This record gives sequence, C-alpha cells and structure tokens, in this order.
Amino acid sequence: MGARRRDYEAPSAETSRRIESLIQDGRPLMLALYPGAEHGMTMFEQSLAGERASARYADGYFRMMRDFATNGRISGRYGDAQITRP
Repeated sequence: MGARRRDYEAPSAETSRRIESLIQDGRPLMLALYPGAEHGMTMFEQSLAGERASARYADGYFRMMRDFATNGRISGRYGDAQITRP
C-alpha cells in the first residue's frame, strides 16, 4: 500500500496532486508528506484483522511545526518527511 493511501480521513493522493499543482503555479505553499502516517501524523500498528492502533507521532513532525511557527519557514530534514517546496 502506497504512502498516500494510508490516510483514511482525507483523499491524500488527490489533495497532494492539487497542492503540488498550486506550488508549480507559483503559490507560496509547501507540502510535507510523511510516508506511513495517518491523517493526524500518527504512525500505527495494524492487527492481523486490519485494525489500526496509533503508536506514536511521525518523527520530525513537531520539530517542523515548531520551526514554521517560530520562523515562518522550515529547513533541514524532519524525519522521513517528503517535502515539496516552491
């Protein structure tokens, strides 16, 4: 299952496609995708029956949010986030 399909809360593939299109059009946006994370940026464990249990937040997510809130930008790596910048 691809990283963009793990989010049951929002259609992440279509949302990502639209945001990437806006970035290509010159909009001042960034897209951070955490492979394997759900909508709330949580990593999960899945039972044999397919039920998910949140295990932890994606590594680097809170550092990225702190940097953006503090500086209005992000720099460097934030766990395994795949970041699309303008």
